[in-house]
Amino acid sequence: LVDYELTLSMPYRLTADTGIDSLCHALEAYVSRRANPFTDSVALTAMRSIHDNIRTACAEPDNRRAREAMMLAATQGGMAFANASVTLIHGMSRPIGALFHVPHGLSNAMLLPEVTAWSVDGAGARYADCARYMGIAAASDGDNVATGKLVDGLRELCADLSVPGPREYGIAEDEWFGSLELMAQQALDSGSPANNPRVPEAQEIIERLRPERTDQVIGHGTRHVRHAAVAHRRSAVLAEELPVRLPVVQAPTLRVLLDEVQEEACARTVVLHAPV
Repeated sequence: LVDYELTLSMPYRLTADTGIDSLCHALEAYVSRRANPFTDSVALTAMRSIHDNIRTACAEPDNRRAREAMMLAATQGGMAFANASVTLIHGMSRPIGALFHVPHGLSNAMLLPEVTAWSVDGAGARYADCARYMGIAAASDGDNVATGKLVDGLRELCADLSVPGPREYGIAEDEWFGSLELMAQQALDSGSPANNPRVPEAQEIIERLRPERTDQVIGHGTRHVRHAAVAHRRSAVLAEELPVRLPVVQAPTLRVLLDEVQEEACARTVVLHAPV
């Protein structure tokens, strides 16, 4: 059952994180090595709709047009990744959720800009398509310019939506650094990184997980926030809505695989839309 009215009561943080998760579904499906003409069309449509509506859905939770657009786009993103799979962002994200209890959409958001920046060389034309279709780049922009604008646009989006880096979320550095090798291995074991246009080795995943990179989502992005209200909202949102982090659990790879199975199953749910 897909009914956007059920999302009207969602709080800011949940709206932002599930929206960025849906954007990851669509973006990763489009650049996946398993992409196909069917998934390309719904992925591009989903990306554009999310980019056009996610800020409004977060800032105006009762905006029914934005909520409906986000719900439809999330469903389209699910259709896309169910048939083309996800890539490196999800592969790296799941261990962060399993080990540090970061909500799934939020861990994706932490990684989205910097993993995209690392991956664009593997499929520059595909990433440039995403930038142009979302309106981040102009139709006349070359691929290199478009991919640069895409990465900057994703950083700005995460900053606008108050996405914290691992440090800001409250993860202790010794726990994070002590888990890098495990997270890298679990990411590879999930199989998702093999779908990425640029396939990483374990050490390359570890480099992407270093806080100086993941925290760039906030450190770089806040310089581009145009409205002071967004920066002011960051502290309030984090204080009120980020869940209390539980102690670190050395979760086995099975936990990561079960997460993937559950995500795939949700994407295959039969869609029914009751008239309003």
